[in-house]
Amino acid sequence: MNNFQVFIHLSISRSSLANASKISLIVGLLLNLINQGDQLLENAQIDYLKFFLTFLVPFLVSTYASTTTK
Repeated sequence: MNNFQVFIHLSISRSSLANASKISLIVGLLLNLINQGDQLLENAQIDYLKFFLTFLVPFLVSTYASTTTK
């Protein structure tokens, strides 16, 4: 296996995905409350792209960090 294949194998392991999912939920929720809290609480117009990216970015960063440490 080359380095890229090893990286992909480690990044899609159950432990990496579970850890990244937990971190993404916590960090994404906090960042959404900070960035769009008013809209979320008032049922106003929400920017759904920003909403989902706010969860995706911590997921990818956490996956990358846990994979590179392994």
